[in-house]
Amino acid sequence: MAGFGWLSYAFFPRSALLGIPPLVYDGEHIPPSGFLEVKRGDMHDAAVRPDRPMTERLGINVTQASAIGMRTNAAAPGDVVALHGLHPRELRWTFRLPPETPSMHVRFIGEKPITLPPPLIRTVLIEPDEDRLTLIWTAELSVPAAPGSKRLDGLQHAVLWNQ
Repeated sequence: MAGFGWLSYAFFPRSALLGIPPLVYDGEHIPPSGFLEVKRGDMHDAAVRPDRPMTERLGINVTQASAIGMRTNAAAPGDVVALHGLHPRELRWTFRLPPETPSMHVRFIGEKPITLPPPLIRTVLIEPDEDRLTLIWTAELSVPAAPGSKRLDGLQHAVLWNQ
């Protein structure tokens, strides 16, 4: 299966990384290395083996919802993207990710604002048919203990852009 869009958890290889071995797996005839995803290192071999404990079959890459050929380790502001044969009107669709990085801030009611660490681009959603690009930015902050639900109810947040 190949795709450009979001992959459901039911689709291989995400399903295997959730602990559901592929239906076509036959340990006597198909070794784990017979799967391209295992051979390329996109998935560990235990993920396709029903004889392995569930804890070994699970994989953190299940969180990656894009098709394997559409993945990158990182996307940064200003990066150039070039897509070939995927746009309905352009043979080669080239664009640059916006160069600006926003600042992110949070505040609990009655407390001082907290400036979060610089955010990173975590998702680049490309919709060629719509000539649309959506970026999802995240800023992560380690806290000594999770805030309670009452405190979270009063959480305020802001994303600020210079332009």
